[in-house]
Amino acid sequence: MKITASTEIYGVMGNPIRHSLSPILQNGWLEEAGYNAVYLAFEPKMEQFTGALNGLALSQIKGLNVTAPFKNTAAELAVTKTEDVAIIGAANTLRLSPIGYDAHNTDGKGLALDLDNRAENWREQTKIITILGAGGAAKGILSALIAAGAKEIRFVGRDDAKCREIVELAKSLAKSEAIIIHSYGWEKMAQAIADADLIINATPIGQSHDNSLSLDFGKTAAKAIIYDMTYAQKESDLLKSAKAQNRMALNGIGMLVGQGAYAFEIWFGQLPDFTKGFERLINMDR
Repeated sequence: MKITASTEIYGVMGNPIRHSLSPILQNGWLEEAGYNAVYLAFEPKMEQFTGALNGLALSQIKGLNVTAPFKNTAAELAVTKTEDVAIIGAANTLRLSPIGYDAHNTDGKGLALDLDNRAENWREQTKIITILGAGGAAKGILSALIAAGAKEIRFVGRDDAKCREIVELAKSLAKSEAIIIHSYGWEKMAQAIADADLIINATPIGQSHDNSLSLDFGKTAAKAIIYDMTYAQKESDLLKSAKAQNRMALNGIGMLVGQGAYAFEIWFGQLPDFTKGFERLINMDR
């Protein structure tokens, strides 16, 4: 693309961020749509984030994705925020307004969009969802999973206080007693995944070969989907064990595409092509 003085700038903020696939994803969509815009990566230090974000706003950087460790601070600094962002306290997408950045969170919708594209009929088939983890990643996907119509959501975690907190958060988002929401300790993993239709790893476990996770899926639903939100490896040990037990295994690369697609829609008013974005990332050398 040709960069001019009128080229608009978008980007992603995180630390570390040089590994990010978002510039490849978003710049491809920008080129396909014919927009005079470019998408870059910004890596401020934690203590410099507030100043950096204010500087980007003053410099008319039109929109940003935000990733670890800045999602909570981005939500706090936003001039306006969606209801989801206000409740979960984290933002992954910012859009510039005349007075500052508006905060959104597209993580959950991005996960659902990925499942819509790669796991046909998952909404109809999913009654019990088990989420491994009770931190920010798990919180970010709650609204979309509740909206998908699950009858029961289970959390598995090592920290009892965090598990209690996320259960209460999920109940407040559900606004209905019709959904069963509860938690299990990590030591009760077998009970937590029994009969589950969708199991989501929302922990950092599996991002490297140094920490891995594999489970016995024999008592899950026969057509259970095992979803690992990590994508640093093309196939984590969790997904390898799922495939070996004839379960559908999906990594988080599609969620990255999905949340990016909804961010693009927030910035430009149109949803880009999920399939083209997904293929762009899975076909690149990593």
